Amino acid sequence: MAATFISLNNPDSACVHSSIAWVSPSIPLFIQTSNSFSTTSQHYPYASVCRFVRSPVDVISAVDVPSVSTSSETLWNARETEEFLPPGILVSLLHECSSLDAAKEALSIVVQSGYESDTYVGTNLVQLYSRLNNLSEACRMFNKVEEPNVITWTSVISAHSKLGQEEQGLRLYHQMQESGIEPDGHAVVSALHVCASITALEEGMQIHDYIVESGFESNTYVGNALVSMYASCGSIEEASTAFFKVPSQDVITWSALIGGYAQQGCEQEAFELVKTMWQHGVEPNHVTYVHVLEACSNINAVLEQGMLAHACIVENGFDEDEWVGSALIDLYAKSGLLEDALKVFDKLPRRDVVTWTALITGFAQEDERLAQTSLCLYERMQIEGIQPNNVVYLSVLKACAILTDLDYGQEVHEWIVLRGWDEHVPVSNNIIDMYMKCGRAEDASHLFAKLSEQNVVTWTSLIMGHAELGNGDIALELFYQMEQDGIEPDLRSYVCVLKACSCVAALQQGMAFHRNIIKRGFELDDYVGSILIYMYSSCGNLSDAVAVFERLESRSVVIFNALITGYAKNNSFNLAVKTFNEMERCKCKPDAVTFLSLLIACSNLSLVKEGCYLSKLMRKYAILPKLDHYNTLVDIFGHAGLLHESEDLLETMPFKANTVGWVSLLSSCRSFRNMVVGRRCFERVVTIEPLNSVGYVLMSKIYSLVGEQENARRLEQLRLSLKAWKVPGRSYIEVNNEVHTFVVGGWGHPRSQEIYARLDEVFRKLKEEGPLPHLIGKPVMDKGDDSCEHSEMLAVGFGLIHTPRGKTLRIMKNLCTCVDCHSSMLFISKTEKRKIVLIDKFCVHEFKTGVCTCSSHYYRA
Repeated sequence: MAATFISLNNPDSACVHSSIAWVSPSIPLFIQTSNSFSTTSQHYPYASVCRFVRSPVDVISAVDVPSVSTSSETLWNARETEEFLPPGILVSLLHECSSLDAAKEALSIVVQSGYESDTYVGTNLVQLYSRLNNLSEACRMFNKVEEPNVITWTSVISAHSKLGQEEQGLRLYHQMQESGIEPDGHAVVSALHVCASITALEEGMQIHDYIVESGFESNTYVGNALVSMYASCGSIEEASTAFFKVPSQDVITWSALIGGYAQQGCEQEAFELVKTMWQHGVEPNHVTYVHVLEACSNINAVLEQGMLAHACIVENGFDEDEWVGSALIDLYAKSGLLEDALKVFDKLPRRDVVTWTALITGFAQEDERLAQTSLCLYERMQIEGIQPNNVVYLSVLKACAILTDLDYGQEVHEWIVLRGWDEHVPVSNNIIDMYMKCGRAEDASHLFAKLSEQNVVTWTSLIMGHAELGNGDIALELFYQMEQDGIEPDLRSYVCVLKACSCVAALQQGMAFHRNIIKRGFELDDYVGSILIYMYSSCGNLSDAVAVFERLESRSVVIFNALITGYAKNNSFNLAVKTFNEMERCKCKPDAVTFLSLLIACSNLSLVKEGCYLSKLMRKYAILPKLDHYNTLVDIFGHAGLLHESEDLLETMPFKANTVGWVSLLSSCRSFRNMVVGRRCFERVVTIEPLNSVGYVLMSKIYSLVGEQENARRLEQLRLSLKAWKVPGRSYIEVNNEVHTFVVGGWGHPRSQEIYARLDEVFRKLKEEGPLPHLIGKPVMDKGDDSCEHSEMLAVGFGLIHTPRGKTLRIMKNLCTCVDCHSSMLFISKTEKRKIVLIDKFCVHEFKTGVCTCSSHYYRA
């Protein structure tokens, strides 16, 4: 039987503070009093040896290797010879394991020796799999232990806390108490850490009551955990009270309170506490500096306090600490100083997972070049043998989403499942987000359905994904389902559902959400305010968009941009410029988005002179034009018939032209029937994206317009053979707070017969009056007539049937409306005395008494 040795000559030794706690009831205890050993005749359980330590909380979770020397070769030979090993040697073996494969081998030896259910060995197995980030195996090992003690329970609670299952960790803490095992100092500290992680203040306060009853409150270790818990939960007053009750406030106590102030945005108070700590003769440690850097990061004070803190860190020798280095990297990355972040990283002698995490996270930003760098750093991290944690996976999934790199994202997903992180809710949320960003809604929904826990963030990820894919009707259904399941929407949920309303012109539902937002007190939030402005303007309701703008007390660049974008989409260039001038008067500096919105307004109305002026004005604000700005200029020139100027701009701009620019020019070539320039554009499009269906469709139309029907037919056949499928036309109309969806040729709709009958009546009247020469001679309501079966016309027909005469029809289409449908709506608005608001891919058309706000000149393919 293995023996455990305890030295009493040095009560502060790691042996006393760790090995004592892990003495198994089945192992004899040897007490070293001098140079010889005396053997006790009885077996000491955990409680009886605690008198040798200063307090129960000195029992820490790490298990020292028993003082039985044995080589790995001996241990592994035991497996071959089927030799039964004692617990002490088995624990030595478990401590040598550094991979899941090694753990599997070691576990087989444990099973072979018959100690899988032993409390001592089982506890170490739980800790082993926790250390290897495999929560499922840690739980399995815990369930194998026949008589788990407080140490076993604490180990599995800590494993859940460490591996992102904090709520379950808290449930296990209560389950431990229900099983009759009283928590010790280490158990309550672990539970307090869980409460801090999930900001479970009420649970933390209940644990505090137990701490007071059990007499642990006077212990510095427990007191520090209490300060940290209250601070993390945002209860600074209680954190301060707990701070002053700690009998001896060490650097950990001070750092916990400083961290609390930093996390709650009380940066100046945090800085003052650091000064007071110095005055009390307590030297800052690496944790203190991490919190100071966090405070600097919160106020973006990298050029002042941040630089000063960095200098102090170097002076006091903490610049080589991984945690401090990670905080510095995070500070510089958040401030956009990525080169400085890399310099700090390169100077660190050791780089652990935290350091790598800070750097990878810093580069995982909404920029394709930076996101690509983030993936390269992730690969480099793995090459250096650093095991990724859940935060790394969050950043890598975000980078894959930004790059819409489905293959890489699926590969990362496989690694996440292999390492057991797929049950971690934030990671699962990011996997869903990645699939949605890559257009794989079915995969995202499948993963969502399999999750054992679906919180508001999970639901919101799915809702946002569908909204961004243009599936606003599905997003709305998901939002209502979330509410039915008892999940309370948060601010981000409302942002997502407002975007969904924008996608399908669900103005009535958007207004209802707006009322809920006002009740919740979210309306004054900058981001929510901008989304409300965007929602109203996208639905063609500029008056309410302006009303939201006027009610906002503070107007940031985001708010101004939202209104300018709304005016641009609604063909109101003069109002967009007026808002821009007001922005300048308010000394709110415009950004790249501001000018892009103004240029789009110019494009919608073919304002070449104004567009050129705005592009030059960008220099005044030191804003470098991006590819989107150049593409919009190409659109402005092309729309005005300046095809050669557009082509020259695409050839000479400082960016490599993408398909957006060439397709824009190709569309202009169609409008002006220029086959020569059109062919060159088409060649560029298919070179960049061989399966881009829009290029084939536009070029085929150009051939048809110039009379080359054979070439048009051949190009269409080529498109079909390549399976370059067209995006199907889809339109939405909201009637009685319900969104109805129509697709091109939608004969499958339950009311299709009534819809076609109503449209047939309209078109017969149109044909009789003959105001539209290009429609005369076409078969009325023939299923082969594209202009009759376009999705927006079906939505109009549905609206005419199901709404009272004079009611405004509001329709959203995912593509651009064609000239035939545009002309038909002019006619319907006049004869049916209806206002029709049609929101297509490029702008808002408002038809009234036979006139459209787009001046009837804005058509695209």
